[in-house]
Amino acid sequence: MLAVCATPIGNLEDVTLRVLRELAEADLVLCEDTRHTRRLLERHGIRARLRSYHEHNEAARTAELMPRLQGGERIALVSDAGLPGIPELLRAVTQFTTLDDGRQPFRMVWVSRKLTENNLALDAAEQLARRALAMADAATEPNGSMRDAPLLDREGRRAVFMGRAYDALGWVQFKKGNTAAAVESLLKSVEVYPQSGERKAAMWHLAVAMQEAGDNRRALDFYIASYEPEAPTAGVRRAQIEALYRKVNGSLTGLEEKLKQP
Repeated sequence: MLAVCATPIGNLEDVTLRVLRELAEADLVLCEDTRHTRRLLERHGIRARLRSYHEHNEAARTAELMPRLQGGERIALVSDAGLPGIPELLRAVTQFTTLDDGRQPFRMVWVSRKLTENNLALDAAEQLARRALAMADAATEPNGSMRDAPLLDREGRRAVFMGRAYDALGWVQFKKGNTAAAVESLLKSVEVYPQSGERKAAMWHLAVAMQEAGDNRRALDFYIASYEPEAPTAGVRRAQIEALYRKVNGSLTGLEEKLKQP
């Protein structure tokens, strides 16, 4: 996870509790000047690993750190004063997604998802997802190109890639308020995805978008179909399903049986 943190301009007390929590929980803090950021951390009793990140090393540093983000590490990005600029972020994204090693489309999907998760540069996130979709055939042609599913055949690789890319596109469209386009893209994701946990995640996104569009009955069907009782988010999601089920049906009668269906 990448957290973009606004730091104080002047007074070191002018920082939010959320930013302090992100800095304290981060596995790594990226900053323009480690000396400046260290003063802020020391003032608030935070111990963290610091690494410089600025215009002179951002390309190499981005390539170095992306595998760590993909591995689930929490990384906080701060500037010396204020919020890191979107132009700087987009420059780093461009450099990372255009590295000439045949992996560009896969990076585009991944970066699109991360930008959308953090509500950053949503126009760029949408563009990256669209470009990835346009490159799907070439990206999935080589054997082993889907590194996290190396045994898939050509058809399987393409299906997973298209599912991920359409999900990324639909979710950023939803975040931008284009609900109709989001539903269309997310339907394509669900249709092309093989049966998997990833498909269920796309179905949940689709349900959210359909509910926002006012199609409560179809949204409820997709919510139920995507529900996984063993998932860490099961409690929160079940509450959401129950609220909509009661709204649509007037009671919770029959819901338990529906949730148990494979």
